[in-house]
Amino acid sequence: MKSTIYVCILAVAAWCLPAPADATLALELSQRHLVYLSSTIVRGTVSKIESRWAPQGGQIYTYTTLQVDEPLKNDRETAPKTVVIRQIGGTVDGITQKVAGDASFEMGQQVVVFLRRNTEGEDVYFLTGMSQSKFTLFRNEGQDYVLRSMKDLAFVRVNGPGLAQAKVENAPAESPIRLADFRAGVLKLVEEQRAGVPMNETVKLRNFSPIPPAPGQGKPNLKIIK
Repeated sequence: MKSTIYVCILAVAAWCLPAPADATLALELSQRHLVYLSSTIVRGTVSKIESRWAPQGGQIYTYTTLQVDEPLKNDRETAPKTVVIRQIGGTVDGITQKVAGDASFEMGQQVVVFLRRNTEGEDVYFLTGMSQSKFTLFRNEGQDYVLRSMKDLAFVRVNGPGLAQAKVENAPAESPIRLADFRAGVLKLVEEQRAGVPMNETVKLRNFSPIPPAPGQGKPNLKIIK
């Protein structure tokens, strides 16, 4: 027997916008947002994926280990050789929990990820903006590309003053980007941040994100299948 429970949580008081079915409501983050808000950015290869119950029970966490092939931004004295990404969801004891709009990983997959380091408890990282934070590498006709999938993510777009002008739209499908161009763009923004260049782009709302809060992670649809 399968039962489905949807948990929708907002940390923004006094307003609520409906998200499309089975989608998580989030704020769209530009590449500058992603770079500035991330403590760590790496290109790496997935070497391990493990799901287990949270210590307090009731919630499943998935831990994805990346072997770091190239650090693009780092907040430590020495760039880590591996990073462990913790996400809500996974399958344990025949029970599956899924957060719509979050990124998924596969063994051996090569990715570029934008991360925030956990500053309390476990030595893990969180995706800065759910599936907005993961770019998958692939090769085509001798060229390396990155591509991002934001399936089941919906964006809040504010086109004028007041919430009356806010709209909710499904995240668009994106086109591949040459890895060399993407990498150069990220490194340029990292250098601008180090030089003190302001972001000059406002994340207007801070809404729910899985532990701990961060801009760009919105109202999650947590689907529990028993």
